[in-house]
Amino acid sequence: MGLGGCDFARLAAWLLGQGLEGPELHQSFAAQEEWGIRGGGHPHDQLFDLDQINGEFQGTDVVLVVGANDVVNPAAREPASAIADMPILNVDAARTVVVVKRSLSPGHAGIKNPLFERPNCVMLFEDAKQGLQALVHELKAVA
Repeated sequence: MGLGGCDFARLAAWLLGQGLEGPELHQSFAAQEEWGIRGGGHPHDQLFDLDQINGEFQGTDVVLVVGANDVVNPAAREPASAIADMPILNVDAARTVVVVKRSLSPGHAGIKNPLFERPNCVMLFEDAKQGLQALVHELKAVA
């Protein structure tokens, strides 16, 4: 799960941990150190830095990205991009990417994110808290 900020990360970890467990479900949380979320609120055995988790995305069924933009932008792999060589979470390698974001507005770099237009990406245009609560409710209903 790619998370775009301290409050989003704590909220996502808490909401998704609310009864969404089972033998076929494995949850991991990814963060960059500078986001400052290494503190409380997360089981440390489930919280990984970008370098630790990037190799896992290719074998992942669903990645949930909350509020992030530049840190999940595959344009960083393109040499001519304004964010070339920026470290990113390789969430685009997952089978399905669900992005909870208020809009398609660009991130701090001011460039479009092609991830949002890929066929394996589903956009949920919603406030993070409301969107995550709705996702948890739906997941519990089908579990």
